[in-house]
Amino acid sequence: MKKLSNRALALFLALLFVFTSAVTAFAATEPASYSSSSNSGTRGVVCTTLDGTGAENYYTGSYAYDVLDDLSASALLTSLRTLMTTGHKSSSYDDCRDESVNTDCQNGDGTVVLLYTSVVSSRNAFTTDWDREHVWPKSLGGFETSGPGADLHHIRPSSKTANNARGSLKYGEADNGSKITYNGVTAGYKGTYYEPVDSVKGDVARICLYMYARYGGMSQYTCGSITNVFESVDTLLNWCALDPVDTWEMGRNEVVEDLQGNRNVFIDYPELAWQLFDKTAPANLVTPSGNTGSGNTGSGSGTTTPSTPSTPSTPSTPSTPATGDSVDLTIDSLGISGAQYNATEATATVGGVNFSYLYLGDYGNGGFQMKDKNGTTSMIWNTSSFGKGIKRIELTYSASMAVENANPDSVIFTFGNSADSLTSTTKLSTEVGTKTYTITPDADTYTFFKMEHDLKYTFYWSSIKIVLADGTTVNPDGGTTTPDTPETPDTPDTPDTPDTPETPDTPDTPTTAPEALTELKNGDVVIIGVPAYNMALSADKVDASSYYNKGVDYSAGFGSMTDAEKFTVTVNADGTYTFTSLSGIVIALADQYNSLNKDGANKSWTLEATEKAGVFYLYNAARDVYLDWYASKNNWSTFKPDAFDGCYELSFYLAEDSEGNVPDAPTTPETPDTPDTPTTPDTPATGDSIDLTVDSMGLPSQSYNAEENSVTVSGVTFSFVQLGNYGNGIQMRDKDGKTSILWNATAFGRGIKCIELTYAASKDVAYANPDCVIFSFGNSADSLTYTTKLSTTEGTKTYTITPDADTYTFFKLEHDLGYTMYWDSIKIVLADEPTTPDEPSTPDEPSTPDEPTTPDEPTTPDEPTDEPDGDGEPTTFIGRIIAAVRNFFASIGDFFKGLFGGKKKD
Repeated sequence: MKKLSNRALALFLALLFVFTSAVTAFAATEPASYSSSSNSGTRGVVCTTLDGTGAENYYTGSYAYDVLDDLSASALLTSLRTLMTTGHKSSSYDDCRDESVNTDCQNGDGTVVLLYTSVVSSRNAFTTDWDREHVWPKSLGGFETSGPGADLHHIRPSSKTANNARGSLKYGEADNGSKITYNGVTAGYKGTYYEPVDSVKGDVARICLYMYARYGGMSQYTCGSITNVFESVDTLLNWCALDPVDTWEMGRNEVVEDLQGNRNVFIDYPELAWQLFDKTAPANLVTPSGNTGSGNTGSGSGTTTPSTPSTPSTPSTPSTPATGDSVDLTIDSLGISGAQYNATEATATVGGVNFSYLYLGDYGNGGFQMKDKNGTTSMIWNTSSFGKGIKRIELTYSASMAVENANPDSVIFTFGNSADSLTSTTKLSTEVGTKTYTITPDADTYTFFKMEHDLKYTFYWSSIKIVLADGTTVNPDGGTTTPDTPETPDTPDTPDTPDTPETPDTPDTPTTAPEALTELKNGDVVIIGVPAYNMALSADKVDASSYYNKGVDYSAGFGSMTDAEKFTVTVNADGTYTFTSLSGIVIALADQYNSLNKDGANKSWTLEATEKAGVFYLYNAARDVYLDWYASKNNWSTFKPDAFDGCYELSFYLAEDSEGNVPDAPTTPETPDTPDTPTTPDTPATGDSIDLTVDSMGLPSQSYNAEENSVTVSGVTFSFVQLGNYGNGIQMRDKDGKTSILWNATAFGRGIKCIELTYAASKDVAYANPDCVIFSFGNSADSLTYTTKLSTTEGTKTYTITPDADTYTFFKLEHDLGYTMYWDSIKIVLADEPTTPDEPSTPDEPSTPDEPTTPDEPTTPDEPTDEPDGDGEPTTFIGRIIAAVRNFFASIGDFFKGLFGGKKKD
């Protein structure tokens, strides 16, 4: 009976699954509806309505769209920041992982859609296949994994491949960038900037817009400008228009509002992005609301697609083109608007001729840009015949751009007599600094041409002129003849290209140059060079406006080196090195950016040996980057490469003076005497406490302690990890998986009464943080037997933690990973000195007993007065005692004599 019941239950569950699947399959054919429990939208299906979303109740009163649409740029930013902050409930970094199965699922099926690739992954593949992506990188925003670093609108699941490849690069057009792939899917392009694929560009832009509007004005973060994370505002807006909001993105907005209490305004009303930067939104912008911004309000239902602007009327083609007529292609004539490109084939009519072009756009460089985009090449060609042949094509490079490289065969021109038959080919090779070029076909009878940009290069043209051949003339007799084609004047001989000057022989490395060092010693004065390029590191910047350090050529020797190129080596206690130029600049890195920073906190460098003698990699562990000569930019920088090349291979040479002598290494300054540890008071007074502050703990500014250190405060040694002064008092934080911990390594003189904490006056306690700090107490460093936790409350500045007894002499304060705390002071209040019972007084030393008095000499007994009786017995008592003693010893004597055979005398 039991087996039958189990089978019946299994059959019922199977039928229920089939029924549920059928209902789900049927529901999938219905119009999108947005679930507050999981994302049921679809990637790539453009969202054309706000009906049925939470937007209806979110934008009311002073935040209604028609009110927001009338605000100035600055007033709009203030209003949106208030709107998106009000009602915002904090989320944790773990929430961003756990809720991804709801926020980032595929059609509500419990999987996770990965950013950059749209690949669907398993929720259980976290850490092995995907991780959490800070779309606005932590290093570019001044936050970690709380606040903006744990905002559900911000954090997205991403494949580890794409996440690691992107790193902390800004977003932008990755000209000539390398392709990033994940499971065979393109995840974007990486060059100077990171460029995701077109289908997620809008998602990225709108997330960054949210971060800028929501957190940009908060002083503790550095995400104050959109150009902190984007190549330019124009690129941001271009991406926002290129990739409209789809139903999946809207569905995600719904789920996050349900969980976190606020919405990303730029998903509901992307048109406000242009208003935020005081720009006019494109008239054909596709938005969920049907509005295009700037007062151009649609129906509000979102069902009306903005009308496509009418194509300007095509100018009529002259009946008989005059001699030398031409077709001029410029930004204005082609109608190319700023900062955009054509993602699909489009056409423009110029001079009565249709031109088709791909990926042709105005990128603010004074002309239009031809480029490779996602494997597609820019092209221009005519689809209907010119009235006469093409005499030549004249190209003018943008005045605002420099032709930096000689690019052979960079643009291909083909000519012919039909669009499908282009029989003559010639190529353009650009030269450094040359602004104008002329391409002449092998005959001037071709009426069709194609200009095709090569994939490897990017060009910025102010104008492209197609000069037409001479036309026909009318005979005086009324007939018409085709005049002899005037002889084309001989093309003046192209002046001989001047012989490329022979590359001067690389001067022999002077034999007096010192050999590379195989080890560095404390006090060495060295020159840091990259042998592959003969460039030495200088403490000076490239110029006054640059962030990057210049290099000094040492191929002719070190005679030109100044104090800025000579560095004193300091070997630190942990085996790392610090380098200080003789001009007084320390080679360091700040917590952000790849340029060297003399005021940066990260001054310790690790020497990593290579297989080559005297060649090293110089590594900065705090920033996880290597020092390198950035050859293509002609400056020094830092980076973490996938593979090392000659740019990272460094050698160290002992510096020489002008006469070629190695100067004596400067003497290492004597280490200042360690200040005497304050003496512990003999008996702490009642209520004594130990105050921990930035000053008392000696915490350096703008740094954290990557290794365990110790510091002595009030005679007690404290050890701590990941505890630092970040300009807001003592900051306890998680860093690279390490947690801030503070504990005493030696016992207190008496128990701990309580611990008092004061939150930094300069910081706001923005959220209620449960169990954010764990306190443990015990009677030895290894045995902490009592635990209690601190939960912060919004706005509260002071907290007191009291153990269950005041006899514990050890404690540990451990910061939870999910939050960051900023303390002005942490006070350990010691227990009162016990009053009962009194400390037993040390007993008095026992007095030495009086020396025993010497007994008086016995007085000689009076001579007995009584004469013995006649039988010899004394007659007095004393006499009898003496006699008895004598008799006793006499008896003993007799006994031994008899025992040993003595003879009795007669």
